[in-house]
Parts: sequence; C-alpha cells; structure tokens
Amino acid sequence: MNLFISVIVDKFNEEIKKRQGADNFTDEQKEWVKIQRLLVHTNPKIIPVEPINCFRLQCFKVVQSQAFEYIVMAAIVVNTVFLCIDYYHKSDELAKILDESNLTFVVFFTLELLIKLTAYGFKYYWYVNWNKFDLIIVAMSLIALDEELLKALNFNPTALRIIRVSRLLRMVKTSEGLRTLLKTLFMSLGNIINTALLLILILFTFAVAGMSLFGEIEDDEFLNHNVNFKSFYIAMMTLWRCATGESWNGIMHECFYAQSIVAVCYWLLYQLIAFFIFMNVFIAVIGESFNDN
Repeated sequence: MNLFISVIVDKFNEEIKKRQGADNFTDEQKEWVKIQRLLVHTNPKIIPVEPINCFRLQCFKVVQSQAFEYIVMAAIVVNTVFLCIDYYHKSDELAKILDESNLTFVVFFTLELLIKLTAYGFKYYWYVNWNKFDLIIVAMSLIALDEELLKALNFNPTALRIIRVSRLLRMVKTSEGLRTLLKTLFMSLGNIINTALLLILILFTFAVAGMSLFGEIEDDEFLNHNVNFKSFYIAMMTLWRCATGESWNGIMHECFYAQSIVAVCYWLLYQLIAFFIFMNVFIAVIGESFNDN
C-alpha cells in the first residue's frame, strides 16, 4: 500500500512541475524560479525607530530586550496551565485562586500592551500583526472581567476566557521551525482547498450511491440513528467518519447482510480512494510546499 501511495505522490509532484513548466528546467533554472517565488511572498521588515522621549526610550529598551520576550512567553505558559486546571464542581478555594490568577494575568498582559504602545507608538504597534492579535485578546479579556454585564446579555464569560489559550500561538514567533511549518501551511492553502473540493465531490457521489443502496437498512449495532444512509446529511457525516478509518469495517459487514457483495465493493473502493489515497494526497501537497519553502 505504501508503494502504491508513493507512486501517486510522485505522479502528483510530476504534474505540479508540468503545470509550472519546470519539468524541462535545469537545476540552476529551478533554483532561480524558487528564489523568485520566495521574493514575491517576502515582506520587507520595518525596524522600529528609537523614540527621543526619555520615558518612551526606556520602554523601548525593555520591549526590545530578549528577557522581556522570555518573561511574556513564561506568563503565557503559566496562564495556560491555570486555564487547564479548571474543572466543573471545583472547590471554592480553587475557584478563588483561579479568579485571582485570571485578574493577575489580565493586568500583566494589559501592562505589556501599554508598554509596547508607549515604546513603539500606535502606528508601528498596529503595523505588526502579532500586536493586533494581542490587542484583540486583551480587549476580550477585559470585557470578560465584567461577568454581570455579559450574563445580562446572555453571553457566557467563559467563552471569552478560553480565547486566551490562543496566546500560545505567539510561541510561533520565537521558533524558526514553527514559523517554517506555519508558512508552509499558508503557502499550500490554495492546493489544499482544491484537493478538499475534490474530496467533497467524491463524498457527495458516494453519499448519493449509499442512500440508494443502504437507505432502507434497519438500525443495528454500527448502523443507528447517528450513522446511516437515510438522509443526505447523515450519509455525508457517516462517510466523513469512515474516511478517518473509524468502524468502517463494522458498517460494511452490516451493509453486507443487506446488499451482499455490492456492499463490500462499495466500501473497499471508498476506503481506497478516500482514506488511503486522498489523505496522503493532502500530505503530498503540504510536503511539496515545504520543499519549496
């Protein structure tokens, strides 16, 4: 099966090169094309200018230091740990500790935002996308402090607190390997969408066929009110679940009792296309973009 998949991946990469006109290029020409492609997606880095004001200059030196970045990253990790230890029916002592820690971290990240605003000024601060991300998270955290207002608006304040977990994404900024992986996913997004649309088309085809073949099968152990082919929506959800490899053989056996060998051919063909081929095509698309980057 791995040899079969490797042939598909190699053919996929070959078609990509033909589409780009690079199948007849020399190694030097391929390298030149790769460099030009990277230059197109490269954004110039703007260096912040040191402020003249003495107080702003001290703030600037603080936020530019590596120690400040490490302290912020440590605070993000500790904040995430406190979010993880929350649970339903917790004791009053733990609830008080979590509330106080929540207020402490909100104050800390608000001070970080104010120090950066003072050091950089709003224009440069807003230019950096990570700062926009921090501003949104801090704003939501401050709103979540007023629980009475949120409850009056029928909004659960816990939902806003959970958003703070997304601060972990800031660690991408400090890791070259994580930045490369994130950039790879972004660069391959177009090809991933095209592959996903083709997968949806295949799911649609098999869902309609499954409704015709297995739509009248009675509920049993594997086929039940959540997994069946009695409606298009549930048929799509069933096929999507089986594409991950979960209990598809049990469903196949129950379909076999109703439709004999047709059910076996249906499920084997579907698993071959959806699970073994397409899931690996997704990996091939991302791998190709990773090599380009």
